[in-house]
Amino acid sequence: MPHGFAASNYVRLVAGGLSNAGAQVKVLIPWHTESPGQPLNTCPSGSLDGFTYKYTTGETVCPRKIRERARQIFIAYAKTTRTLCDLRKQNRLDAVIYYGNHLENHIIYRSISRHLKVPYISFLVEWHPAIPRQNCFRKLYDRLFNYLTMVMADAVIVISGFLEQKVKESRSSFFSPPRCYRMPVLVNPELWKNVNPHTSDRPYVLFCANLDGYFDDACFVIRSMARLGRQDMDLVLIGNASDETRNRLKELAEQSGLKSRLIINDRFIPDTTLRELFSGSHVLLAPLHNDIRSKARFPSKIADYLMAARPVVSCTVGEVAEYLLDRETAYLCQPDDIGAFASSLELALTDDARDHVAQKGRVVALNNFDYRLQGKRLLDFITSLASERTG
Repeated sequence: MPHGFAASNYVRLVAGGLSNAGAQVKVLIPWHTESPGQPLNTCPSGSLDGFTYKYTTGETVCPRKIRERARQIFIAYAKTTRTLCDLRKQNRLDAVIYYGNHLENHIIYRSISRHLKVPYISFLVEWHPAIPRQNCFRKLYDRLFNYLTMVMADAVIVISGFLEQKVKESRSSFFSPPRCYRMPVLVNPELWKNVNPHTSDRPYVLFCANLDGYFDDACFVIRSMARLGRQDMDLVLIGNASDETRNRLKELAEQSGLKSRLIINDRFIPDTTLRELFSGSHVLLAPLHNDIRSKARFPSKIADYLMAARPVVSCTVGEVAEYLLDRETAYLCQPDDIGAFASSLELALTDDARDHVAQKGRVVALNNFDYRLQGKRLLDFITSLASERTG
């Protein structure tokens, strides 16, 4: 829980924001998050940013043996249920909030919430059926998860206007329509104070994402950078990448005629170091596409990109188009156009106003994505939801 990637950081900021607003928050984790080898998290419980967390599995690392793994998860469900029941008996449980994409968890915690007569709230941060899948069963699973999220929860917290509209359009003859609350990406401005920008012997532009999951985006970035023909600049890609992904990206760089040096960092980078790398970059990249997946999501890195006060290059899609303006707070172009993206990138590198644009982008992040501001608003929403149930 203390360490992780986009999802873990978002949960941490949500919990921290609620805690900062005055709520008592307990984060229960009924599954293993770490693989054997080099786990990021080893402590099964603790306090963090004003809230407490606990792995009800008893361990953070997933056992190698399937039987032992199943046993621990079964115990975790039992412990989680008992904890929720105890909190309810003590009149300390106002709502159950689920963040994840596991259908079985969704059903279990919705049922527990009904039994305890407290609101059940579920996050929806991506349109799962739009995620490229090879497995037909997984595609069906994703569709069912989205459907049940939109019809079974008392409220749904969405990250984009697209998802908000999907929830409002949902209809069911068995369940009452859920309340919908829209909350953007989050950032902790305090962490950005006194950041020392990374220094390098060569200037670089940076793209950060799960390179396995967003392989096409990484390819798009490489092709766009190749259009510039910059030999004096590095292209840095940061994110999870298998050996196959690394090799394919290197092959593409060679085939596309990329003049820049390609640097792929696929290891876990601590948040402090990541902020330094963002702050030292000449330009930060976030390509989006004219498709459902891009319209539904709101890349969490956008908030940190803007806080770094470096020029951001992205596309006029979804939430990015709603919060940012071309050449005022970022450099935006039409999606799926490598030439247009390359032109925006070149402008971001050479524009005399680039630092001013970057500073105005930082103001957008401070005014809209501060986890403390959003935490207060979310707590007000949860309080109103609980009041409706008891009123």
